[in-house]
Amino acid sequence: MASLAFVVAPTAPCGLRRSAAFSQSVKSAVTVRAAPARSLKVFASSQPELDKVVEQKIAEAKNVCADPNSGAAECAVAWDEVEEISAAISHKEAAKSADPLEAYCDENPDADECRIYSD
Repeated sequence: MASLAFVVAPTAPCGLRRSAAFSQSVKSAVTVRAAPARSLKVFASSQPELDKVVEQKIAEAKNVCADPNSGAAECAVAWDEVEEISAAISHKEAAKSADPLEAYCDENPDADECRIYSD
């Protein structure tokens, strides 16, 4: 597991001169461990299936947040999952609505339809 170390050194507020006591910086090390989050992929194909997935994740998030044994971090993770799934669905829909001419011009930049003329 990777860990990162940060050094914290205080600085003087803007526009103020440092005093002798303030110029002695106090450094402390903070160790942070990064843990991977669950990876989310959207596999549902039709809109009603996608709506059901979002509704299910919203219900799960509400249950997690209502549970007194779960903490604020677990509640935040549950709502992050809802947001990520909603964003994935949105990106998937945006990819479908791409202009076919742009796709054609990406494949055939020398075609007459894809030429760009300047004045």
